[in-house]
Amino acid sequence: MIHVLASAYFLAIVAGFVVVTLNLLLHKRFASPAYLHWALVMLGGTLLIIPSAATHYLRSTGGAGYWDLLVLFFLFGVPGELLFGYGVPRVAHCAVGIRISAARRVLYNLFAVVLGAQVVVEGLTEDDVVAALRTVSMIAWMGYGYAILISAARTVTEPNRQTVIRAFLATGSVVLPIMLFLALAGLFLPGSVAFRNVPVASLLWLSAYSILSIVLIVRFHFGPHDKVSSAAPDQFVRMFSISVRESEVIHLILQGNTEAHIGDLLFISRRTVVNHVYNIYRKTGVSNRMQLINLMNMYELPGSHEQPFP
Repeated sequence: MIHVLASAYFLAIVAGFVVVTLNLLLHKRFASPAYLHWALVMLGGTLLIIPSAATHYLRSTGGAGYWDLLVLFFLFGVPGELLFGYGVPRVAHCAVGIRISAARRVLYNLFAVVLGAQVVVEGLTEDDVVAALRTVSMIAWMGYGYAILISAARTVTEPNRQTVIRAFLATGSVVLPIMLFLALAGLFLPGSVAFRNVPVASLLWLSAYSILSIVLIVRFHFGPHDKVSSAAPDQFVRMFSISVRESEVIHLILQGNTEAHIGDLLFISRRTVVNHVYNIYRKTGVSNRMQLINLMNMYELPGSHEQPFP
């Protein structure tokens, strides 16, 4: 049984690091902060399970003492909890397009420090109550993130973003209650010593959200979908030093898409689209869409004579 659980921990940790790597690559490609913040959350969750899994395995085999386990909590648990606490609310805000006020940012950072402090106390005391409270705090923080999604979900109009939000809400509605039960079972249910010794809640969280992340990434970035054309002629690209991404944005502008819809099609934030449009105007010397269209007509861009606005 010990080796089966060890294998489960190992697979979950590998999946967690895979999700972190994919999100960092997507952030580098699309410059969307949502990918970066989710990478931080998943990295935090992956680091958190390492001391918990090691503690269970080493206790079962008698292979480590108090100080060895304490080192694991400080090396992996504290940074993991800090990253988790830092990233959760920021992912939610990015998902619904709401800016974080300065006051909220301070409160978010303070709560992340509190979560990290709980890991320190758990490592020092090895107390089941402290471990359960830490898990409950994580669940509450995730619940707060979901509250942000639910409260502002109606303001999200992009279909792809709506799909992602619904997927996370559905997963959370199943995973978080189970995690809460597992965290409290070891304290209040009779004959539940096994729950105290096995960090099932952390394993469930990391496994569920790793699978969800991989499914969404495959669906939106590797699955079949309409590719965005890059139709800017070579002469235009060379003359104005237009990048590949800017060429894609120009093509979508000529089709009459709004900045929000362009962001949805290219899997980048609206702010990133605005930055691309600003750079395009700056490079070409135009100040609005109509001037850009007229400039493109001079270069006989295919499709540029079509009505650009619906």
